[in-house]
Amino acid sequence: MTKFSETISFKNYCALMLVLRKEHQDYLRKAGEYGQLMSDTERELLALGQRRSHVLFTRPKTGNYDSDKITLDMEIGLAEKRLRAAERDHKKYIDKAKDTQQAIKLTEDKINEHYRKEWRATRGLLKKY
Repeated sequence: MTKFSETISFKNYCALMLVLRKEHQDYLRKAGEYGQLMSDTERELLALGQRRSHVLFTRPKTGNYDSDKITLDMEIGLAEKRLRAAERDHKKYIDKAKDTQQAIKLTEDKINEHYRKEWRATRGLLKKY
């Protein structure tokens, strides 16, 4: 039976660490983008809600009340759908970032177990790219 350290070289471990860190950074960036989209959509929903309440309270004064209300209800529905999709994608990328962080930790533990001296010499690849 071969030892674990003989199956994967230190160079390959370092390459794996760099790839995992890059993926982790990408997932965090994407999660941030979807977080910003959620924030923008919530602001849009608030503005639409205010417009809708204005239309509801000015009902007798305008002749196009029904069309305004229907249009606003449709816009609110679309914004809510976008918000749910953004929340789903945000959670997906946060979960992927957590999984990648765990993979980084496990890989670093394996490197420390088998290549402690070399890993310290690289200072953990300086914890950056």
